[in-house]
Amino acid sequence: MVVSRFGAVLASVLSLALPGQVAAQSAVAADPDLADRMHGHVAFLADDALEGREAGTRGFDLAAVYVASQFQSIGLRPAGGDGWRQPVRLIERSLVGSPVVSWTDDRGAPHAWTADEHILIGASVKPGVVALDAPLVFAGYGIEAPEYGVSSYEGIDARGKIVVIMRGGPAAVPSEVAAHLSSSAGQTAQAHGAIGVIQIGSRRDMETYPWAMLAGYLSGPQLSAADQDGRPVTRSPEVIVTGLLGHSAAAVLLSGAPTNLEDLLDAVHEGAALPSFALSGTLSVRSETAFKSTESANIVGLLPGTDPALADEPILVTAHLDHEGISGDESKEDRIYNGAMDNASGVAAMIESARILAGAPPRRPVMFVALTAEEKGLLGAAYMAANPLTPNADIAAVVNLDMPILTYDFQDLVAFGAEHSTLGDLVARAASAEGLTLTPDPTPEEMLFVRSDHYEFVKAGVPAVFLATGPGGPGAAASADFVANHYHQPSDDLSLPIDWNAAAKFARLNAAIIRSIGDAEQRPLWRENSFFGRLFAPDAAKAPALTAE
Repeated sequence: MVVSRFGAVLASVLSLALPGQVAAQSAVAADPDLADRMHGHVAFLADDALEGREAGTRGFDLAAVYVASQFQSIGLRPAGGDGWRQPVRLIERSLVGSPVVSWTDDRGAPHAWTADEHILIGASVKPGVVALDAPLVFAGYGIEAPEYGVSSYEGIDARGKIVVIMRGGPAAVPSEVAAHLSSSAGQTAQAHGAIGVIQIGSRRDMETYPWAMLAGYLSGPQLSAADQDGRPVTRSPEVIVTGLLGHSAAAVLLSGAPTNLEDLLDAVHEGAALPSFALSGTLSVRSETAFKSTESANIVGLLPGTDPALADEPILVTAHLDHEGISGDESKEDRIYNGAMDNASGVAAMIESARILAGAPPRRPVMFVALTAEEKGLLGAAYMAANPLTPNADIAAVVNLDMPILTYDFQDLVAFGAEHSTLGDLVARAASAEGLTLTPDPTPEEMLFVRSDHYEFVKAGVPAVFLATGPGGPGAAASADFVANHYHQPSDDLSLPIDWNAAAKFARLNAAIIRSIGDAEQRPLWRENSFFGRLFAPDAAKAPALTAE
């Protein structure tokens, strides 16, 4: 597999260090105030006064002013098109009341499904009332990957129907490819004529994420980027019903199907192929969606490089500034989603990386961007990729910082996407200079490669990595604890046992990685065997595939 080859190749490069990197790190390693500055940034951004930094709210705007002021104090140049800001038009889509959903079996017996137990229906991409009665079809994982022998829609007719799919992907498809294909499930369903997509989570999904958390996310207000006419931008406008089906309801739905729910869940756990087949009965959905226009902004600062010959090859460093805002559940004692780890920590590391690099800029320019609306579907990144401040073809690379877990002294680093381009070599060398190893994705089933902002630039053809603290030592347990108990919860705040020295180390590491890219003789290249390089940058020059030694 690609990951194992990647791990073998890394072993041969970890002992290498660029002399310039070592000198740069020596100059900043003794900075006694870096940990305190990291603490200060996170404390401000995760304070209750910012009310969870939800995109389009006053709390986010205050956070944006803070980041812009930090960029200015560092000496960056405003590069958002409107000063520090790149305005982003948004539409908030909200359900009016609760959807009414029922499944009528082939005997004509209705089974009412409620949001508190059975099914979650999201706001539609079309305003007003949705009222439909549609047949159902089961389409496996909902992906089309004929090059890997997977075709979920083979042998079934999805036209005018609601497609039911399992979350996940078969082991025959590399995890990051499966993640991309899963994230495009709506487009794939639309291409086959479907009008709705209902997902069923894996056992791991339903054990990891409480139903109440999923309900708050899927049934709550949804943001979409807006086009010039004020309509939501979506890749599947004909898919007007989306949702998540709980296991109790799914078991009933599949009770008379060729394969029952438990067998399907076993197959997902094993990464096995899934069948596709027609489902009995009709799904009835009655919902209403209201639209409201709003605006947010990406905050952009530029650090010019030192080599005029490379002035048109900027590096993009991104970290999302938004979080989940305030819970609508008034029974909660603490309703503010402060987002200390997610992603005040990443923004703080970006600010301090910029400060370090401003003292001795690399050859290539660096554009630092605090992105909006990541939690709403990578919207700020998608807007910037579609409305680039510098041509996407000129961007040398994207380095994305999102939710580093800083509650322990990390010993290794995960760089999602590193094996797809020569960025992997540069990241490995910079990590080695900090005394760290580079570890392949420890949780490929989470499909993290498509769940953060860098992915929108990957789709624009730009090599990218998404950096996170690794599972070595106490890392796996610390990450598991955070995801289980604090991820997208009000408890993601300053009460967490944050290791501020580890936070300082993460900022130094990021600066070293950015410098490594910025000073490299050649800009990063996609690997010739990268699925993403072939798909999104077919005409770009490619580097040889990684091979085990």
